Amino acid sequence: CIRDRSLFRELVERYDFDVLSLDYVRHPPYFDRQDLDRHCETMTGFIREIRAIFRSSGKNISLLARVPATPANCREQGLDVEAWAREGLINGIAPGMKNCTGWEIPADAFRPLVGPGVSVYAANERQAGRTALRNIGETAGEADSATRWSREMLRGYAAGHLANGADGIYLFNFFLGNLPIIDVLGEMKSLEGLRGKPKAYRVTSYGRQHAEEVDLPMQVPVHVPAHQARKFEMLLAREPGNMKAEALVILDRAASEGEVWLQLNDRPLGHAVRISGEPEGDRYYSWWNIVENATAAVFDVPVAAIRDGRNHLVFRNEGHDLNVLGLAIKIS
Repeated sequence: CIRDRSLFRELVERYDFDVLSLDYVRHPPYFDRQDLDRHCETMTGFIREIRAIFRSSGKNISLLARVPATPANCREQGLDVEAWAREGLINGIAPGMKNCTGWEIPADAFRPLVGPGVSVYAANERQAGRTALRNIGETAGEADSATRWSREMLRGYAAGHLANGADGIYLFNFFLGNLPIIDVLGEMKSLEGLRGKPKAYRVTSYGRQHAEEVDLPMQVPVHVPAHQARKFEMLLAREPGNMKAEALVILDRAASEGEVWLQLNDRPLGHAVRISGEPEGDRYYSWWNIVENATAAVFDVPVAAIRDGRNHLVFRNEGHDLNVLGLAIKIS
């Protein structure tokens, strides 16, 4: 499968390293959309030959691959992670997105495919997310704004994914602009160590640069007509009873508290307790930078309603048509 094995042999023979990471997200796609089984066999053959080089060297080198965000996206790119695991070719995979952070990456969907012997890491990016005006139908300006990481969002990202079955977090390009909060990385190793600490969760959003063949589908922005509802999912982690939680639904226009209603799992949260014209504390979304009338409907959340892993929220619009631009949950 590999015409020139010299690069891999040189790496193994001349250098001492513990892990080789293959990146299959940076520049997708690789194949046409036909004959996916053949493409999967081609790429599995590629991984077999790399593993054979490792084994012949006598060195204990682990092989990790950054792969598309869902099992179906992986197969669409010719990446049969189930076959890799079955043949013992891979030690770990890191599902992720191109130029964006996937807050709902499904480690729980990959686990049945790769089994307990292959580590599954949730791969984030250097920003917590991106926002583009064209995502809500705007054509002028084409603003594309990034939301920077905070300590609270890093804790939330790690806690949600660890609670959903990920073995750890794969940091990609994280060093760019994030040195002031580098200290929080030590907290992201353990779910139990994260419980009871301030954190923030959000849902995936991305700007103009993304790869639909690789990335998660966006949940926001989404249009919610009057007297209609929309369902969202978030990866969250349970918290001790002494913690406080609130949900923020970012809207593209002003609304009154009595016009919007929220449910979390099997718990009705009721109408918003307040409408905020500006974000309080850290900016969990960048919409305030580019949408003039963005507001946040704030809801009280009983921490007892939060589950480990996948949580479902239903937002109901009881007023005029609006767009939901973002969704965040804050733990304090």
